[in-house]
Amino acid sequence: MSSQNLLYSLYFYKALGYKFIDKNQIYNPKIEKNGFLNLDILNKDIKNCNLCELCKSRTHAVLGKGASNIMLVAKSPNSSSDKTGSAIDDELFKVLEEVNIDKKAVYFTFLIKCKTSGLDKELWYEQCKMYFEHELKLVRPKIIVTLGQETFFYITKCICAFESVRGGIFEFKDHFILPTYSHEWIKKNPSYMNDFKKDLEKLKGYE
Repeated sequence: MSSQNLLYSLYFYKALGYKFIDKNQIYNPKIEKNGFLNLDILNKDIKNCNLCELCKSRTHAVLGKGASNIMLVAKSPNSSSDKTGSAIDDELFKVLEEVNIDKKAVYFTFLIKCKTSGLDKELWYEQCKMYFEHELKLVRPKIIVTLGQETFFYITKCICAFESVRGGIFEFKDHFILPTYSHEWIKKNPSYMNDFKKDLEKLKGYE
């Protein structure tokens, strides 16, 4: 664990009221200096995470799955993913097939790893931030597709109108990023489906 992550963990446990803590709770010898050694180790850590209250209400912490060229990032698991523990969204993948994007080239994950309820809390994003950043380093996608404005704004910290960037492709760190609507939002607003498909069509060439 890096010194930055170690310090972050210590402050977090202090905020929870801990005065003493077993070093094994915050140190894992399978984590190298710059992060987790591989996705299997990262996913095992995510499965056992209890850093916020969502661990009490979840059925599963949902892990990323798929290939690495295109990373689709949704905000948090829906009820179906929570029950199955699978990050596969069959309805979303059907849309990808309709615009001729090979789902075998897609890695699908969530920014928050547990099902949320009610209003979002900043703590949920903060606690999962480390997991997502390590996941990004390990997957190393060519392009990140943020599904929904909350996901885009939290990842990029961009201060702008979502519609002014939605559907564009921008450089972001060592990747490209394409912000678009979330599939959950599209199901409630089906009149935007054509715009959604046009955004996804831009992924051709990143497969």
